[in-house]
Amino acid sequence: MNSEALIGIVNNAALLLALGLLYDSFSYKVSNKTIFDKVITGSIIGIIGVALIFNSWELAPGIVFDTRSILLSITGLFFGFIPVLIAALISAIYRLSMGGSGVLTGISVIASSTIIGLLWRMHRQNLRKTLGNFELYVFGIAVHVSMLLLMFTLPFETAIEVLKVITIPVILVYPIGTVLLGTLLNQRTARNKAQQALKESEARIKHIYNNVPVGIFRTDSSGKVLSINPEMAHIVGCDSPEEAIEHYTDLGKQLYVNSEKREEFVKMLKKEGSVQNFEYEAQRKDGKRLWLLMNAKISAEAENGFVIDGFTMDITERKMADFRIRESEEKFRAIFEQAATGICQADLDGKIIQFNDRFCKITGYPAEELMNVNFRDITHPDDLPKELELVEEVVAGKRKNYSIEKRYLHKSGSSVWVSVNVSIVSSSEGRPLYFLAVAEDIAERKEAEEQMLRARLAAEEANRYKNELLANANHELRTPLSSIIGFSDIILSDMSDNLNQSQKKYLSHVNQSGKLLLKLISKMLDISRIESGGMDLHFEKFKPGPMVEEVIRGIESMASIKNITLNVDMDTDIQEMTADKGKVQAILYNLLENSLKFTPSKGEVTLKIREKGEFLQVSITDNGIGIQDKDIDRIFDPFVQVDGSSTRKQGGTGLGLMLVKEYVSMHNGEVSVKSEYGRGSTFTFTIPIAPNIEYDSETVRMPEEVN
Repeated sequence: MNSEALIGIVNNAALLLALGLLYDSFSYKVSNKTIFDKVITGSIIGIIGVALIFNSWELAPGIVFDTRSILLSITGLFFGFIPVLIAALISAIYRLSMGGSGVLTGISVIASSTIIGLLWRMHRQNLRKTLGNFELYVFGIAVHVSMLLLMFTLPFETAIEVLKVITIPVILVYPIGTVLLGTLLNQRTARNKAQQALKESEARIKHIYNNVPVGIFRTDSSGKVLSINPEMAHIVGCDSPEEAIEHYTDLGKQLYVNSEKREEFVKMLKKEGSVQNFEYEAQRKDGKRLWLLMNAKISAEAENGFVIDGFTMDITERKMADFRIRESEEKFRAIFEQAATGICQADLDGKIIQFNDRFCKITGYPAEELMNVNFRDITHPDDLPKELELVEEVVAGKRKNYSIEKRYLHKSGSSVWVSVNVSIVSSSEGRPLYFLAVAEDIAERKEAEEQMLRARLAAEEANRYKNELLANANHELRTPLSSIIGFSDIILSDMSDNLNQSQKKYLSHVNQSGKLLLKLISKMLDISRIESGGMDLHFEKFKPGPMVEEVIRGIESMASIKNITLNVDMDTDIQEMTADKGKVQAILYNLLENSLKFTPSKGEVTLKIREKGEFLQVSITDNGIGIQDKDIDRIFDPFVQVDGSSTRKQGGTGLGLMLVKEYVSMHNGEVSVKSEYGRGSTFTFTIPIAPNIEYDSETVRMPEEVN
């Protein structure tokens, strides 16, 4: 073995390692990720290659040996295509410039080292796994066996002589140099990965620190702010952390509404070393108050105390919600306890679990006895079955609530009438929780209802006696009145020649007064029947024309006495109608009589009859004294005489219009009046021409729902 060759090669290898360490020290900022970084890396390595070739060991003129093969193979293995290509080009150009018989061999070694490094890199999948020392050694053997084989690019005899000199030194030194340089780059790669991971971790932490929706802070125990994140600055009303650090120099005085809370917080830290879920009211820079939740711990000792690290959350909304809930609960409790009605809660089995004082008073039980009593035990047995049905419907979801009037069994043994409204309260998921019942004591109302019932029964009984009295009076009065009217008619017609004028006058007064009294008795009896529901309608089919003519004949004597023109305007298309003919005649007669009575002499009364769809419309218009607006609403009330003087002058009982209204209503019709005081009035009524009726033999009756 040639010791000179070994020493030359070892020296060059040492230079390579020294330059490698130097490169590692000054290239930490080069990331080798961009093309520019890769070009810079390749250029630096190319310069190192030039330095190695420049300090090579010369075996013979033009034949030199150095560690460029280690440099370029490792560059291809660790740095990839662009850096090794640039480094190989620089090294090849420099070697070519040196000239000599070994130029081709030198350039071939540069090319083979570069290619083997790149191929090995591809095989290793871009160095996803760290290369071990054994693999680096095998890699070095492969590169330099290739280098030794390339010696045959020299003349054969020269190649043999060269191999005899350098084979052993190359095989001994170059693989070891490959391992050492590879280890150095392995460490560099690991360090770069660690630094990159650290940067990424720091970036993530910084991103979280700056964007987390929680205030993060560092202060000292004296209250001075050392650092905070943007969210903490926002919470305390500042635009930036710098503004907050500058503003808050004493948190106890500036941030805490109650400085004693700050002292309490610091004492807890000193005692426990950390504080969890500490709530306090704070004041922002702009003066607005808010509630904060803080977790903190002592992280380091300081010159005048200790350093506090922690985080803060704005819980103002939660606090306000808590306040509202508490206020709502207090209001509910006040309503529950002070309500004028009894309120109780019962579980789904009916056991009473909560109640107010009013409920105790209604049932008569003290609170300790009423607790856990089932509502079934205090419900009257007669009322229980119906309520249990309602409870089942509520539990089954068929109804949301129910109301019932029932009786509670008072502790004294008596029954208490109550009106109860019961609903079921469910969870947010719809699961039934308990029953809520509101009970109102209605004993007084029930007593009043019973009194009203007794009064109504008494009134009905009195009304029955009145009707009987009127019927008896009608019977008792009709008989003598009929005799008086009949005999006076006979005397006036058959014996008038035997009477002087005074006798005729007095007898005529007797006759007319009897007829008026008989008419009054008939009207009062009709009113009594209407009020008692004893007035029936007797429907029949008839032609309106003859019925109207009959009414006119009965009333025209009254018109002629006052020299009043009586006009009839009737629609000839009305052939037949169905109604109670007698009551329709009474309606017409009373309305015409009323108009004639209040129309002055030589006045005019017009009867107009029209068919309006399914209805008969009748209007009676006069040019009499008219009705004042204040009296129109009560014109159809019984015994009402809206113009006292005129009524007394013209006579009348005040019952005719009342009967008109009732008769029209019984026919499911309507009646109305329009009047201009001093100029006359128009009374109008409408009744069905062919109502919905039921026939029974020859009698026509209204259905019950209509009647």
